[in-house]
Amino acid sequence: MAITKAYYRNALGALLVFDILKASTFQNLDQWYNEVRANAGSDCCIILVGNKSDQRHIRAVLYDDAKRYADARNIQ
Repeated sequence: MAITKAYYRNALGALLVFDILKASTFQNLDQWYNEVRANAGSDCCIILVGNKSDQRHIRAVLYDDAKRYADARNIQ
């Protein structure tokens, strides 16, 4: 699951993508966030993306929870 440091080198941005229909993907975001921060540097812009928003009527991850997550980490 870990991506080598070479993929992060000189990265200007990273997308953290989770499936709004599966809470487990949202719960794994900390691992990915920490990996990006540790390997890409503090100037790397991180954007949080909730995938499958066309099926929001059966979502498992609420918008407000994702917003709080992003706000707490100062990510978009």
